[in-house]
Amino acid sequence: MQASSELLVSPLELDPAVWFDASDLDGDFENDSSPAGTLSSWVDKSGNSRTATVSKGTPELNVSGGPNGGRVIEFRSGFADASTGDEELAISGTFFIKDHFYVLRSPHSTWSDYGGIIGHDGSGSGEDRNSNFIFERSNTYFHGNQYPDAVWKNGLSIASSNFDLGTINEYMILRIVVNDNDTSAKSTWSIGNVSADWSMDMDLAEAVCFSTELSEDEAGQIEGYLAHKWNLNSKLPVEHLYQDLSSRSIDTLPLRDLTIGGNDPSSKFSGTIDEVRIYERSLSSSEIATLYLDGTIRFQTSDSAQPPKIGRAHV
Repeated sequence: MQASSELLVSPLELDPAVWFDASDLDGDFENDSSPAGTLSSWVDKSGNSRTATVSKGTPELNVSGGPNGGRVIEFRSGFADASTGDEELAISGTFFIKDHFYVLRSPHSTWSDYGGIIGHDGSGSGEDRNSNFIFERSNTYFHGNQYPDAVWKNGLSIASSNFDLGTINEYMILRIVVNDNDTSAKSTWSIGNVSADWSMDMDLAEAVCFSTELSEDEAGQIEGYLAHKWNLNSKLPVEHLYQDLSSRSIDTLPLRDLTIGGNDPSSKFSGTIDEVRIYERSLSSSEIATLYLDGTIRFQTSDSAQPPKIGRAHV
């Protein structure tokens, strides 16, 4: 029996710390249609209300420059010669990020300067590099002041000691797990800036970040979600569990064949079956309600005068 993309977990189910999506800048879970232009803010989809607001420069929305012609935010902070200024967004709230997932590329064959993607700021002393990461200027690997604990590119673990990413001017799915040198919650997080204003050029399509390290299967599902959403699944290795959803099957074992319309030859269902869906995970009550309502919105009202309560979920 063939699996469907609905087997993939929604990032919301894994409780992300922040979630920024270039195809949904207002965070309403609908694809945007706004024109290209200078960005002012980027709404967090995690449910934590950690909106990012432009604090420096003029990052731009490109409506067709992302993976496979999708939307992307372009940061052009320039090179080491400071030919252009930094471009960054300050993220509201106090929190910690351990596990980072990104869809991005460099517009150049090497990183334009020292910089990160999402990171916390500081005075520039060594302490603010704790549980942070910085890429090396004019190279494709990480800066050696403090390395992450682990890095994966397109679902493959990077084995080199400096986590060299190789080709970086093509869109990739990048996972970075930082070290545990300082896991305290911080209020200085930014997109496009890290550790005392180090910034670099990048094109960022999506960022989903978590306060704790995900399990291997959870991380695979996030990689699969990002790959299939941005049509980058061909970049995942063929052995990746979520690389080709069409080839996935449900093993029912020889004595437990799956049947629809009855549970044995003598017991048959009498009636009409309109639609069948089988999930590899338990659905929440709100997801079940959304399926029952076929994606519509349910209004809950009261006998007493008060605004209606609207509930909406995404499956």
